[in-house]
Amino acid sequence: MINLVDTPGHVDFTGKVTRALRAIDGAVVVVDAVEGIMAQTEVVTRQAPRGKSSSRSLINKVDRLITEMQLNADQVERKLQHIIDRFNDLIEVYGDEILRKVWKLTLITIVLPLVQRFTDGLHARHRTAP
Repeated sequence: MINLVDTPGHVDFTGKVTRALRAIDGAVVVVDAVEGIMAQTEVVTRQAPRGKSSSRSLINKVDRLITEMQLNADQVERKLQHIIDRFNDLIEVYGDEILRKVWKLTLITIVLPLVQRFTDGLHARHRTAP
């Protein structure tokens, strides 16, 4: 059986997040690509279930970097690398040995060519639009 507990990321809900983290076997920390690492990300990372290899992290809303912020592929890569570096620093500080092995992020090489093609196509469409 899998029970999912979705907790708000806003700092006003820190108590609820803390209580939820006590009752779970693993966690998924979602980081917004535009907002990046926020104070609540650090709180959740610090309180994440120790010794649980089922904990994961991911960066969400990467498309907003391209569509809303109009970043090119190199800028997207730098932004994502900055988020990854900050998250990995948190894991290094707060994570136990298992979390340091499983939660550390890397920039997946297959993603970057896809981002490059998407941004090239998007910018080309905007240049040729009447």
